[in-house]
Amino acid sequence: MKGLARLIDRLEAASDDAVRVQVLARHLRSLADADRVWVLALVTGHAPRRAVTGAQLRAWASEAADLPAWLVDDSLAVAGDLAETLAHLLPRPDDDDGPAPGLAETMARLRDIAAVDPGARKAGVLRLWTVLPPEARAVANRLLTGSFRGVVTPGLASRALAEVTGGDAAAMAQRLAAPWDPATTRMADLTPEPDGALRPYPFAPARPLDAAPETLGPAGDWAAAWHFGGLRVQAIRRGGGWQVWAPEGEPVTARFPDLDLLARLLPEATVISGEIVLSDPTSGQPLPAALAARMARKTLSARHLADAPAVLVAHDLLDLAGDALGLMPFATRRDRLDMLCARLPSGAPIRPAPAVVEEGWPNRARALLRGRALGARSMWLTRRAAPFAATEVMDWSPPPMSIAAVLIHAEVGQGPGPLAAFTFAVRDGVALVPVAKASDGLPPEDRAELSAWVRANTTDRFGPVRQVPPVQVFDIGFSAATAAPRRKSGLMLEALRILSWHRDRAADDIDTLDTLRALSRM
Repeated sequence: MKGLARLIDRLEAASDDAVRVQVLARHLRSLADADRVWVLALVTGHAPRRAVTGAQLRAWASEAADLPAWLVDDSLAVAGDLAETLAHLLPRPDDDDGPAPGLAETMARLRDIAAVDPGARKAGVLRLWTVLPPEARAVANRLLTGSFRGVVTPGLASRALAEVTGGDAAAMAQRLAAPWDPATTRMADLTPEPDGALRPYPFAPARPLDAAPETLGPAGDWAAAWHFGGLRVQAIRRGGGWQVWAPEGEPVTARFPDLDLLARLLPEATVISGEIVLSDPTSGQPLPAALAARMARKTLSARHLADAPAVLVAHDLLDLAGDALGLMPFATRRDRLDMLCARLPSGAPIRPAPAVVEEGWPNRARALLRGRALGARSMWLTRRAAPFAATEVMDWSPPPMSIAAVLIHAEVGQGPGPLAAFTFAVRDGVALVPVAKASDGLPPEDRAELSAWVRANTTDRFGPVRQVPPVQVFDIGFSAATAAPRRKSGLMLEALRILSWHRDRAADDIDTLDTLRALSRM
């Protein structure tokens, strides 16, 4: 368990996915099979259900450490994390009790605690605390309270496992993404034989268009279609199976059961590249907040599927009924895609990406500004003559929008360094309504200055969150404002970035929620 705690710290600190793969692979090599299974389960989010509440743990730790409840609460207010706070307040384990239990043994003890009557769980938790060091206790506390979260995707974990075992990463990714119980799964079950039929093609790279579009050559050489900022995928029906893949070898079929109808409607041996978009069933407007929420949920109810149904917005056709189309020009593949979608029933959860009909770069630039009204995030440009192997998508985004907002909250990170994130609000009448949580964009010297100001002017604390007087005004940039009914503002801002800090600007001068609503309709 202590090793798992260190692994999670290293994975969270890693600079990119390639480093995370190497960190996880090194750790897996050092483990026996039983512990490997549990590591793979936990880092990918297969954690047990909550056994006790945070309030129970706080009360039991106060008793075990012989500390008054107010001191535990004050420590929690400073540290901000319940699991970490309680882990370090408890007495250190007695070395005479021998080495701490390994991961598989600790998970067995946690299962035993969850299996007994709720009134008897306290004794099991106290016994577990006496044999675990603080780092391991913090992880155990999160597992007990159901607050433990996975830190890597099944696709990334499968790449690490493939490095260790020499097996097929795609087959392992499918296995790790499917439901499985680490208590009854063997290591051999997680390393199945390759299934080449459902293996995705490499994803065509999508690069932001940072220069003027004229640098690409004549506009007529490039097909243009609207991109909605959904989840990039390849949908494969082949060999009697059905699989939907995200980039980096990530199977997401189970997250989108509303697309399973395509497994019966599409011709056998068909591969489509596109993006999954969740939309409002009445207006048809994309709901990026609902997509993010669905990807984060462990289970999906019928209501979730009905409130924000998924559709595959198809951009390219790679195989059709066994015909490999990869050597054909993109323009031909797109024509075949349009014909395929036209033959499917009107209720099928698929549609071709809407083509941009304007010709010439100036006309397309004007259309780009109108794309927000359609719910589009950008325009995708693909060279008409390119075969799939040479396909490169240029992502042409409109200029960002911005609002003036006031800082109301800041969130501390680990240690005494700069703050981790900042929450900004606009006015709704006389009230302040939070609309954005951002951290990118501030130069290091400004972040350090703002962090010091927050610490000196905190008016209240809520765990890791610090409330401050609403006097510091900032310009906040964003790419789009979309409906998010569960948020207080009713809107979600995408691609947030802090543009500038107006130290001398009055807070009365900030924008209003009506201004933001108007921008969301642009």
